[in-house]
Amino acid sequence: LWDEVRHAMLGTIYFESRGVDWKQLIAIHPGMAIRLGTLAATDAHTVLYAIEQNLMPADTGKKLEYEISKNAADPLAMAIQDYDWADEVLHVHIGRRWLLPQLDLPPKDAVARGWELRATTAGVLDAYADRGEQRNWWPDFVRAVLGRETAVETFDMARL
Repeated sequence: LWDEVRHAMLGTIYFESRGVDWKQLIAIHPGMAIRLGTLAATDAHTVLYAIEQNLMPADTGKKLEYEISKNAADPLAMAIQDYDWADEVLHVHIGRRWLLPQLDLPPKDAVARGWELRATTAGVLDAYADRGEQRNWWPDFVRAVLGRETAVETFDMARL
């Protein structure tokens, strides 16, 4: 969890530097932490391995996020994205060195296994449905911060 706290801190630094009242605009959702907590440790790490491998493709992943911040000429965003990218590269290498031998699977199969395991936890959050409204806060956030509609047409709550 400490790693996720660091990522959240990077976001809060950026938002607060821009005057964004993120505490009012963003719903804090512990969904993935709850879902991972239902799995055995190695299985939870396998899910995380699949997610982190998904963050690495140059055309859609952390490199693209860094290039976007660079093209925006936003030094703070660039520094944050650079750190974030380096951090995820480290995770991927740790996963390859530690997790793959544990699983005795090639990388592609480990990723597939991670997505399968993640899917098994999709219903876990149903037990929390009565604890408050579950809504997609992203469109309101984009309107408030960017002053326009979001380009994201659909949002799958199960991805959380």
